This record gives sequence, C-alpha cells and structure tokens, in this order.
Amino acid sequence: VVTALMAVTPIGVGSLVFRSAVAFDLVAMGSTVGLLVVAVACGLMVHLFVCYPLVILLLCRRNPAEYLCNCLPALAAAFGTASSAATLPVTLACATQKNGIPLPVAELALTLGATINMDGTTIYLVCATYFLGALHGMHFNVGTWLLVPTMAALCSAGSAPVPSASLVLLATMLTAVGVPLDETFGLITAVDWMLDRLRTCVNIAGDSCVAGCVAVVAGAAIAAEESVASDRSDVSQV
Repeated sequence: VVTALMAVTPIGVGSLVFRSAVAFDLVAMGSTVGLLVVAVACGLMVHLFVCYPLVILLLCRRNPAEYLCNCLPALAAAFGTASSAATLPVTLACATQKNGIPLPVAELALTLGATINMDGTTIYLVCATYFLGALHGMHFNVGTWLLVPTMAALCSAGSAPVPSASLVLLATMLTAVGVPLDETFGLITAVDWMLDRLRTCVNIAGDSCVAGCVAVVAGAAIAAEESVASDRSDVSQV
C-alpha cells in the first residue's frame, strides 16, 4: 500500500500545483512564492548562523565556527535526505568523533532531538501560515500573531522526522487560525521539497548544539559528584 501511494504521489502533487497555476497569474504566483522561499531561507539562515553560534559560544564555551564545521557531514546528509531520523547515525558520529561529546550524552540528546527539536520546522510553519493568509487577504490580530508561533512550536515538536511531514501540521494550523484550505495550498507543496531540506539542516544543527550544552552540564554534574565523593573519602580516612 505504501509503495502504491508513493508511486502516485508525484501525480497528486503535480495536480495540486497545476490547479494553483491555473487559478493564479503565473508571473504573480512565481514572484509571490519566491518571496516565501526568501523569507523562510532568511529566517533559517539567521537561526543557523546567529542563534546557534551564540549558544555554542556562551553555553558550550567552544569555538562556534569549529564546532559547526565539524557538523558539516551531518548537515550534508540532512540536505540530501531531508530526514532527521535518516541523518541520526551521521550526526552521532560527528558529535562523538569530531566534537568530543561523550557517547551516552550524544545518544540521549541527539535521539531525543531528532524527534522533538524542530526549530527549522517552526520557522517554516509560521512563514507558510502568514503567507497563505496574506494570499486570501486576511489580517491577523494580536492574538493570532501570538497563537501561530505557539502552535508552530508545539506542532513541530510532534512532527515526524521524515520528509514533508510538516504539510499535515500546516493544514491543521491553517484550519485553527481560519485560513481557507483550498488550491493555494498547492503553492506550498511546489516548494516544500526544497525548503524541507533547508529546515532539516537547521534541525540537525540545533540537535548538535543541544548535545554540546548537555555535555557541558553533564560534565559539571559529574565533576561535582566526583568532588563530593573525594571529600567524603578524605573525611573517612581521617
């Protein structure tokens, strides 16, 4: 059944895109979708090259450039597979062999992060929701502006680590905020395959950063326990 569904998926996606292309002017549609791609890409790049380096520098106390360069094989695998789960073995190898993270810490943080740490998906869901709302001429109030990021963060945590899984979550968010789910959704499916690869790279980088932070905290806790045990041993000897 799954194989049959995968075989007809290109036909279904093509039908959605063609229907949207007929309903909208091609030139206007291309420029509009291009703005969505640029907005999502800019948000992902800021998160990857500004937020994560600050986390690595301030919390991990390590060189952000060196740390992220060690993660390049994992980022390349994420870009090629568009799946956090498929990239997990490469991410584990980069964390333990290149960044020196203890294996138990890496296995815990990266395995958990591959399923719930979806920063890139959150950014994408927010941009796509506002994009489709703007196409329908909707004006969001303050409550909606606060609701959409909150829902995106919660929905992305439950997103499956497989390609294009966020399309189902996007449909749920559109229904929740009152955006019509019609042929305009086909515009998203036309570019989702490309944006999915970019946001997976951001998700993998986030997993690696969190693993580094957990390693620092775990190392401090282990050092404290060893210090207490050493003090107790000295007292008992006295």
